[in-house]
Amino acid sequence: MNGPVVIKLGGAAIDEAASLEHLWRDIASLAADPNGRGVVVVHGGGSAVDRLFDRLGLEVQRRDGLRITPDDQVGLVVAAIAGEVNARLCARLRAVGAEAMGLTLSSAGFACEPKSRTELGCVGVVRGRVGDRVESLLEQGVVPVIACVGDDGRAGLLNVNGDDAAGGVAFFCAAHRLILLSDVDGVRGPDGSILREIKDELEVLQLIDSGTVHSGMIPKLKAAAALSVDAHIPVVIAPWKRPGVVLEVAQGRPAGTLIGRSEAELFWSEETS
Repeated sequence: MNGPVVIKLGGAAIDEAASLEHLWRDIASLAADPNGRGVVVVHGGGSAVDRLFDRLGLEVQRRDGLRITPDDQVGLVVAAIAGEVNARLCARLRAVGAEAMGLTLSSAGFACEPKSRTELGCVGVVRGRVGDRVESLLEQGVVPVIACVGDDGRAGLLNVNGDDAAGGVAFFCAAHRLILLSDVDGVRGPDGSILREIKDELEVLQLIDSGTVHSGMIPKLKAAAALSVDAHIPVVIAPWKRPGVVLEVAQGRPAGTLIGRSEAELFWSEETS
């Protein structure tokens, strides 16, 4: 794949942004590399939404790791993620010398549609793409910072799970890599050790059915496995706490858990051989 490196941020990486200068500098370094492909950041902001809901006395509901988003709450979700969180992440990148532009999925040119309104409310998925705004920004050395919210093309706002959003952006940008930054060192197997790779969707389902992975890791693994199978894009779940991990994965060095065994030999060797 000749597209950019796509990096997904979420969870504590957003909450602890002030202490992660190494991460912002690594992203800035990738963006400034004249021989690179550019970098796109996709982010969630679930913790910020939860804090907002707590202040407002609203109940937080989830199903299979996905936030249920009723019509009367989607505006608050969009405000938290595309507003404060997006602005703060852009500010962090600018503070280390990167040019960053905040966008939503829709303003970045990605078409969304509802995932299942009857079960999840205003929750969507990325289904297509219009225009080349991302490429135009990358050609200028700008880091697109894309919030995981969009609209359905009929004035309806949509909340998109961060991992699903990152997978959609990676797919339609023909990404070179997708790096899902996580609070953990990688995916742990039944014995508690980090799995170097998960070969396919069947193994993902086995890990889910056995209860080895649960909660927010479920949509993360499903999105990663689907992208690896459908687009043959290497996906790595790696720890944001580890300095240099973004550069290591972008350069093809082992870190975290690789999703898709069919890609493993190519992924770990194409830039290091």
